[in-house]
Amino acid sequence: MLLRELEAGFRWGVLLVTDERATDEIPGWTSNEERVTSSPTAAVVRVRHRDEGDVIVQVWDDGRAVRGGLAFSGVLDLGSGVLKVSDAPGDYILRVPVGIGPASLEVYTDAAVEATHVDLVVAPRTPWQMV
Repeated sequence: MLLRELEAGFRWGVLLVTDERATDEIPGWTSNEERVTSSPTAAVVRVRHRDEGDVIVQVWDDGRAVRGGLAFSGVLDLGSGVLKVSDAPGDYILRVPVGIGPASLEVYTDAAVEATHVDLVVAPRTPWQMV
């Protein structure tokens, strides 16, 4: 099911997906081809710069309707229980209540460079998924 949607111009060409209270530093890119970099509480996705046009970001609770190729699959620690999806300066923000604790995150993009559509699939991890 579609939880939230954002259409915006991303001034720095990056989409932030974080725990609402995340303060850890996000590692740098390992190469120019890398689409996503992450830390325990955040992921950063390269997207089209706003000078080139808007980007559509959709947040889903399952992957049945996603488009594009898988760019990232991992786990974010959501200590606040809220996933924050935003541009770098925080001009555009979506807040998605997910639940406190680890959450699975999958990022799908329509292009390897300058994505114009990003699907985020987020779901709390159950205890049996953590072993």
